Amino acid sequence: MPLACHCRAPAVSSERRGGCIPVARAASVLPGVRRWHIVVCMGKLLLVLLAVFAVFLVVSVLISALHFLFIVALVAVVVVGALRLTSGVRRRRVRR
Repeated sequence: MPLACHCRAPAVSSERRGGCIPVARAASVLPGVRRWHIVVCMGKLLLVLLAVFAVFLVVSVLISALHFLFIVALVAVVVVGALRLTSGVRRRRVRR
């Protein structure tokens, strides 16, 4: 009776304890559960966690880059505004 891979490890009932044992220990208790199956499930789980971490990293880098570009644009607007204001003052003084 092989067990299917799930997001969380399913428990297999143990008659002698009356409770549940984890799948990792089920390989030694039940003959139908193969240890390679558990290793494959854990590998898939690790790959999913790694993919989630990679997506989080990419989104975080994009947000940081957009924040940096926003700050650069804000500084450029302030500098251009200040230059326009000071150049207008110079022109008025020269004309008089």
